[in-house]
Amino acid sequence: MPKQLYIKRYSTIIRRLQRSPANFKDLNFRLENESEVCDYDLSISQRSLQRDIIDIRKLFGIDIRNDKTRNVYYIVENDESDPTSIRLLESYEMMDALRTTKNYLPYVF
Repeated sequence: MPKQLYIKRYSTIIRRLQRSPANFKDLNFRLENESEVCDYDLSISQRSLQRDIIDIRKLFGIDIRNDKTRNVYYIVENDESDPTSIRLLESYEMMDALRTTKNYLPYVF
């Protein structure tokens, strides 16, 4: 899988959890919906999600935890998030959005 797809998957997971806590089924549903939009397979297994959570923590400093009593994942608010990494993620999302809407590209630039 190209690294671009990993970043897309990480971004989708982060954005979904920023709205509210979600269980694995909700996260995978969001990834499947995003797969339809971008024509890539972003769906994952439970084990892949665990690996992605570790990678997200390493790359972006965003701590995602699992509340086992409610069976949901959530983002722990902290000041350790690397602002540069967050800005890089936002820039990637903007470029990805522009790439998927090619008709608007000349007007946005």
